[in-house]
Amino acid sequence: MNVIERTFAFLGDGTNWQGPQGILARTIEHLGITVFAVAIALVIAVPLVCGLGILAAAGTLCWGLPPLYAPCPPWVC
Repeated sequence: MNVIERTFAFLGDGTNWQGPQGILARTIEHLGITVFAVAIALVIAVPLVCGLGILAAAGTLCWGLPPLYAPCPPWVC
């Protein structure tokens, strides 16, 4: 059996869709990990970007970094 046949056999088997090891449970787990990782990235990135924006507005230190602080939305900073 090649990989494609084994994949369809796995997906076609109803026992792989149920229970704590099932596809639905793994999908929910994956989405939870993804949301957690994005939240951590936002906690780190938003203050950093807003800080760079404030420094750039003061005219010091950030004159060469406009792509970094340009995406900071006004409601965040």
